[in-house]
Amino acid sequence: TLMLRNVPRHFTVKRLIADLRTVLPLGSYDFVHLPWDTRRTGNITFAFLNLVDAETALRAFFALSGFRWTDAPAGLPCRVASAHTQGLEANLAQYRRRATAADAARSHQPVLFGRDGR
Repeated sequence: TLMLRNVPRHFTVKRLIADLRTVLPLGSYDFVHLPWDTRRTGNITFAFLNLVDAETALRAFFALSGFRWTDAPAGLPCRVASAHTQGLEANLAQYRRRATAADAARSHQPVLFGRDGR
């Protein structure tokens, strides 16, 4: 699982996924979570991306490091780090433990993908 930093605050998870699809093939990731700050009505500028295997994670690390978000080309480039929580099941468990009432909105929940990228 990678942590993506410097996600533009105005991005929704749909917008984030659209950018990810420009550099990562469908089926390469199975979990995307963009935590939301309800007080600021925007994301908290980082996201979690779980890749399907270690080799894919390494390719994603290099593809996304320094990536310029399409709707914010003058903004900060993406910084990538290994997340503390690793793996799909561990990320889901972490989300369940930390979910708040604000996360109940479908648009603020993690998005899961199958091997076909849907």
